[in-house]
Amino acid sequence: ELGVVKPRRSAERADSRAPPPRLVPRRTPQARAYLDALGVSLLAVCAAAPHGVLVFFKSYRLLELAVARWRVATSPRAAGGRLPLLDALRRAKGLVAIEEQGLAGDEFDRRVGEYRAAAKTPRGALLLAVMRGRAAEGADFRDEQARAVVVVGVPFPPRFAADTALKIAHEDALARDTAAARARSGAESGAKSGAKSGAKSGA
Repeated sequence: ELGVVKPRRSAERADSRAPPPRLVPRRTPQARAYLDALGVSLLAVCAAAPHGVLVFFKSYRLLELAVARWRVATSPRAAGGRLPLLDALRRAKGLVAIEEQGLAGDEFDRRVGEYRAAAKTPRGALLLAVMRGRAAEGADFRDEQARAVVVVGVPFPPRFAADTALKIAHEDALARDTAAARARSGAESGAKSGAKSGAKSGA
């Protein structure tokens, strides 16, 4: 029977102290601390949740930064702190599958298939993917394949992308037109009210 997996307090404290990497340059100690805390939190989730664990990042860039950091950052919970976080995640889960940007269709299908098969075992598997990516939009994970789901960040559209800029300009224009229409309506109502008051006074 599947219950709610509660994160360990140490992971919660570490995560709350570190700002997300979008707020700081990626090479700063704060960004490294955030990625390290994220990796430790995932270790806690993997230890508590059986079978398959899905992790969806807000972008391929953040996923790449996390994996690159976890290849060198050591885990204080494994092998006396000498084991890199990525290796510690592999030890916690038998398989760590990664959805890389530009992955060919056949290779993507192979990795997802390996994840599905490994997720059926008690030790399970971990899939690192991206929101709005192929795994998030084109694959169906159920039962043992999704015993826990972790979302990292919010996938807001790029602020200066052409389609985003056009939508913002359109919404701003609509807001200005609506405000102008309300102002005209208010002025006309005031003028009519004033005319009626004047007519009553004259009578």
